[in-house]
Amino acid sequence: MNEQVSKIRKLFDEKKYSELIFLIESEIENKSSEILNILAASRLLRYETKETFELAISEFREAYLKEKNTPNGFHALKNFIGTISNFFEYLLYQDFKEDYFSECISMFKEAEINFGYNKDLIKAIVRVFFRTNNIDQIIYYLNKLYENKDLGLTSLSHLVY
Repeated sequence: MNEQVSKIRKLFDEKKYSELIFLIESEIENKSSEILNILAASRLLRYETKETFELAISEFREAYLKEKNTPNGFHALKNFIGTISNFFEYLLYQDFKEDYFSECISMFKEAEINFGYNKDLIKAIVRVFFRTNNIDQIIYYLNKLYENKDLGLTSLSHLVY
């Protein structure tokens, strides 16, 4: 497995996403959270279509659920939430399953308990709250970023807006 992991990392670094996807799908039966995260990211880096978004969302979800309390699970959740927001924009707000947002928020709340404060995770979920027009939650989490001195210019503009 170590040989496969180094081969996967090499393909990822070389941006050979099609080869990487083929390798993972054809040679790795029981995919770890880390492998699923790499697979999903590679799909989106190769090209974005409705199908690749849906596959990546499913893989990020599975990666998080496999290892909810580990760094791999954390990264998968962050990617899951970001991908949901990007998918919403990709579809131009049409044909989007609102359940995705509910799932993001539910998983975020669970991760917030497990991981505590994390600026990257909060920035990701704020994007979801913007898309759901949840002003109270936007203000609450932007204030958390502000209190922890993690409010950058982009986030600050959201607070002013």
